[in-house]
Amino acid sequence: MRRIPVFLAFIPLILILYVLAWLPGINTLLFKALMPYWPIVIVNLGLLGLVAELFLRRLPKFWLLLPLLWFGGYGVLAWQDSQAVDDLRSEIKVANSSVTVPFQSAQQSLVFASGKPDESLVQNYGLPVLYGTDPNKSGGLIATRMMTADICDELRNKPPSPAGILTKGFHEESDGFAKGPFEKRFCMVSVPEAPTTKHLLVTTAEKDETYRGMPVTYVNSTFSTPQTTAEKQQAEQTAIDVTAAARANAKIKLSDGFASPLGWFPMPVLKFGPMTDWATPSFGFRRSRYVQLNTEAGQFTSGTATMARMLGLKRVSAENRKAGASQDMRAVIAASELATVVDETARLDRVLGDIQANIGDTPFNTLRGRIDIIQPRIAKMVAATEVGLAEQGRGLRNAKQLFQLLKQLPSPQIEPFRVRIETFQLQDASFKL
Repeated sequence: MRRIPVFLAFIPLILILYVLAWLPGINTLLFKALMPYWPIVIVNLGLLGLVAELFLRRLPKFWLLLPLLWFGGYGVLAWQDSQAVDDLRSEIKVANSSVTVPFQSAQQSLVFASGKPDESLVQNYGLPVLYGTDPNKSGGLIATRMMTADICDELRNKPPSPAGILTKGFHEESDGFAKGPFEKRFCMVSVPEAPTTKHLLVTTAEKDETYRGMPVTYVNSTFSTPQTTAEKQQAEQTAIDVTAAARANAKIKLSDGFASPLGWFPMPVLKFGPMTDWATPSFGFRRSRYVQLNTEAGQFTSGTATMARMLGLKRVSAENRKAGASQDMRAVIAASELATVVDETARLDRVLGDIQANIGDTPFNTLRGRIDIIQPRIAKMVAATEVGLAEQGRGLRNAKQLFQLLKQLPSPQIEPFRVRIETFQLQDASFKL
């Protein structure tokens, strides 16, 4: 009588699992019970058990072909992905090795037009100030500096700044999963502020592709120096050679990214499509995630190190960190708060002239309670709110913003307009004094 391995009993389990994955309701419960990962245990345990059976039950040796083909064949696929990662790393290393960016931190500002600004350039490479974009802040730009802890203590002990000035601490860089020691001497201060010097623009873009069958996300940062309005006018007046101007404004690229190769142990999983689509299960292998392709420095610090080298910034040790002058920072904060009031007042005047004007979602943070600014504009604000109430979309949203300012006024100043204002509630219940 032929001996049949117990392993064959695992095959129906996989088929049953696959059928259940198509059934609405049942598959949802199984998904929550980590059903997609059950094949990892079922398949690998079954095949390893088959190896044990070969010796314990003295099965025919041809059964050994199954685990050899499974683990050996998968090993070949994993090795191919490993080679692909090595080749991509070499390509990126070569692409970045000879690239330099003409940048002088004392005369130029570094502005991240997209993506999260890399604050490590300030903390660990001595960059005085770093700019990022935030459409919710006045002017749309945020300047971040490293300051001594006393500045942050001052700001934290005050009411939250309506101008959106923020403080936070930071840890030392670490290439492990745990963070490094917390820096107690310094902190980061972010202030709505536009650069006053010529700036270098950093634009980061991600692109998902496959490389030899392996999913890859390329992350490329482009450096460019936009011409100022004065420079454009001068170029037009003096008829500067177009090719020379293009070379002066050439874009320089930093190559980076991460790959998702197969790990060295087979992990078959039951895959689904989008989370809202439970009826499209399929089998595949679980892949590693976020394997860095730029390995110039550490696992999590290579991008910063490469960018710093390109910009000509030198690494600063923790003990040699230097913060900006506290008095200068206080002046910057005062100027930012004043500039925010000026900017928001201009937005207010803009929407009074056109209720559909694009003024942002929260345009009047610093004007709340500013009776001196609101009072001369009461009549126009009431009239603009009446117009906005009859509209949809941006017009209605702007009307709500104006109404929030009107609610800040003392009763005597509202009184001449009370009847008109109280009729707002008849059209929209949220317009209630």
